[in-house]
Amino acid sequence: MLVGSHRGNVGFAHRWTLMLLSSREKRLLRRIAAGKTDEQIASTLGGTANQIAEQRARLLDKLNISSEAEFVEAAKRLAAFSTYRGAT
Repeated sequence: MLVGSHRGNVGFAHRWTLMLLSSREKRLLRRIAAGKTDEQIASTLGGTANQIAEQRARLLDKLNISSEAEFVEAAKRLAAFSTYRGAT
C-alpha cells in the first residue's frame, strides 16, 4: 500500500500520495508500469539507463512500494486521474 487510509478512505490516501510526485516521477511511473525498459525510458525522458534505474529505486522508496504488483496498482491509480494523458 502507498500510505495508510484516511478515515477508512484508501482511495483518498492514494490520490494524496500520487499528488506529491513531481511531473517527472509521474512520467517515470507510467512508463515503468507500461513495461518500458530503463533504456527506452532514458531515450524518451533523457538521461542514461543507470540514472533511470536510480530514479526508479528512489520512486519505489518514496511510494513505499516493495513489489511489482503494488507498482502497477499505483500506476493504474495515477492513470485514473483526468489529467492523465498516457505513457508515450
